[in-house]
Amino acid sequence: MKLARRFFHPNEIAHLESLPDDRRGPEFLRIWVCKEACLKAIGSGIAGNLASFSAIGASGHVILPNSQPACYQELSIAIRGYAAVASTRPLPPIFIDPLRNARDFFDRLRDPDHGSGACNSSGSSSSHSVASCD
Repeated sequence: MKLARRFFHPNEIAHLESLPDDRRGPEFLRIWVCKEACLKAIGSGIAGNLASFSAIGASGHVILPNSQPACYQELSIAIRGYAAVASTRPLPPIFIDPLRNARDFFDRLRDPDHGSGACNSSGSSSSHSVASCD
């Protein structure tokens, strides 16, 4: 909770404090990943003000520092951890192919012709940021 109190929005701190102790760590990581992806989408990374916006109850839409809107989507991944993608434009639905193992995932990232690709999306393309934590 020490890191949450230092870096998170008051709404997020209250949310974490309302959880049982065994759920606080995983929820902290989930929130951190969403916030990190949003700040990376505007180019500031975690050096931006993490406490200036809340990713709790935001339904994937947040207002970042300098009134910059952003959209984020939590990604369901087949490995232990959390991942999110964020953009300053609306996001199309994003689906991660099932991963057989981490090596296969990284091979597909390096070589788009290897398998079916690590990330598929529909709609128009836009620059985005992905953050993950395990």
